[in-house]
Amino acid sequence: MFISLKDIHFESRTVGVHITSCTDSQERSLDAYLTRCSEVGYGVASVSYPTSTPAEQLTRLQHLAKKWHITLLSVDATNPPDPSRPHSHNFEFLCVSAPTTTDPRQASVDYRLRCHTFDDVLNVTTHFVVLVGASIPLDSRLLSRLRLGVYELTVNTIEHAKFVEPTPQIDIVLQVTPDTIVAVYQDNATVFNTDNHDAISIENKINTGDKRGLGLSMIAKLSADLKFERKGKWNRTTFIIDRHHFVSK
Repeated sequence: MFISLKDIHFESRTVGVHITSCTDSQERSLDAYLTRCSEVGYGVASVSYPTSTPAEQLTRLQHLAKKWHITLLSVDATNPPDPSRPHSHNFEFLCVSAPTTTDPRQASVDYRLRCHTFDDVLNVTTHFVVLVGASIPLDSRLLSRLRLGVYELTVNTIEHAKFVEPTPQIDIVLQVTPDTIVAVYQDNATVFNTDNHDAISIENKINTGDKRGLGLSMIAKLSADLKFERKGKWNRTTFIIDRHHFVSK
């Protein structure tokens, strides 16, 4: 994983990324990522790269920068810059930890999205998942599972959660490792009763027309693991996507 997201500004729909290198194959991958961003309505404002980047790779980057009208930033590879522009008060994006190696088999990074409003929250959370998934890049089938899981949890919060906190919040962390995507979804609503949704038959719910808990039941079926817990003021749902699920299929 040579692309890491340093900034997503949801109001202006722009992204800032950092890359570890730019070989010929990585140039194509970066171009594909820029294309995917464009498809979901986001532009890449800047791409930062290590000061030690070889001249040949820098030429490739300059070619892409000209094609996509993006700004290139040369930085110390061990200390990529923090975004200079202020974040939105409604949606906060944070790269919690950055890759410490150029070896894609060892790379690991955490991304966090905190939502302080429910206005446009379904679009924002979906864009967050898609932009992160495309940067990995994640198999389209796995991305669909991850996107569905986050979407269903967000819908549950909007439609069913009850808040006593003065500022309702949704907090999503995507922990990307070589083998898994761990999605941690939290809201600060009152205690949510899950009613053991992992044991509910989706087929029976569809046949009976019972839609209660159907979203959580689907998440349980699509993920490698699913856990509900109360942590302080937060309802926390954690589900895991196995990145190797479709490798041999």
